[in-house]
Amino acid sequence: MVLAIECRLSCCHIFLATSSIPHKYDKVWCVKCDTSRTILVVKEWHIKCISCKYGRFCGSSRSVANRLAKQHHNRTGHVVKIMFPGKPAVTLGDEEVTQSSFPNLLDT
Repeated sequence: MVLAIECRLSCCHIFLATSSIPHKYDKVWCVKCDTSRTILVVKEWHIKCISCKYGRFCGSSRSVANRLAKQHHNRTGHVVKIMFPGKPAVTLGDEEVTQSSFPNLLDT
């Protein structure tokens, strides 16, 4: 499985990194501008358990983030946060969120 990571370039175009993990201020080739540009923002889904050290970066795949968070919660019963830059974090495992309502929370 290839994960794509969305990056915003200095020219304001979007670059999808699929071959390597990009970092802020890396130089990449912008196809639209046909020149080298700097990565200013790297956007990817991230899950983090607040009960242990478990955490994963999931690229731009929301479904991978949901699946990994559910698996960790079901296996351990821990509370897991699902985060994406610019969106509020969704918490799986506390009293306010149930597993049956979880898949619909990030669809909006």
